[in-house]
Amino acid sequence: MNSLLRLVCDEAPPNPAMGRQLARNFGLLVSPKECLQRENHAVRKRLGEAWIYHQVVQPHLGKCFPGSAGDGGSSVPGQQEQEQDAVSHAVATFALLRHARYEHYADDVAQIVRVAVRSLGTLEFRGVEMESCLVILVGILEKDPEALKDHLSGLTRGLIKVYTEAKAVGTGQRDEPLSPRDANSLNMCRKLVLDFFRKLPATYEAHSLLPYRNQLLRPLSLSCGDPVREIRRTALAARQAWENLA
Repeated sequence: MNSLLRLVCDEAPPNPAMGRQLARNFGLLVSPKECLQRENHAVRKRLGEAWIYHQVVQPHLGKCFPGSAGDGGSSVPGQQEQEQDAVSHAVATFALLRHARYEHYADDVAQIVRVAVRSLGTLEFRGVEMESCLVILVGILEKDPEALKDHLSGLTRGLIKVYTEAKAVGTGQRDEPLSPRDANSLNMCRKLVLDFFRKLPATYEAHSLLPYRNQLLRPLSLSCGDPVREIRRTALAARQAWENLA
């Protein structure tokens, strides 16, 4: 079973036809399942989250980035394939980390943060891809804010874009049909972005955040008009926190 699991996790994400779709569902390996609850008399042996991380996540963290710049001779199709492979591995990584405890991946948090910052510009907003990435970033902010401190500039730019795009798609500005699940994920993306910004002033000293204050105040003010009430509340709290920054 262990060998089969490793084989699936090694071979599925790079698959050019279905890799990304399979990667999105890697969270099923460790996520809670109602059918396996004790009340339903399930006979089970839970996969260890730490084992899953060290066997099928940690070895592939480097694959969440495309080939190094030294591979300059690669053709355009080859570069596109490398990018697709990297994104699929990132999708699988966040799908699994979402259900892991921080302690399991704390030793690799610096590399995971780099993957997350890059992924803000590469993952899809609909479905679980971006939502899982944002869950991880908020979790790291709560557990180990120092790991994010050197990336505040990239995170600020990336998260503003995530909110803007998620709102555009979620409110029909892109004229794209949405399933209820997609709509919920887009709402969660917007809320997670604003929750991240809301927590920053209480986490870091003011001098670390002041360079981003003016950049953030206008987007936060606009987000106070979000069509979802709960998101508006989070936006208002975030804006007030940044307005009070001194």
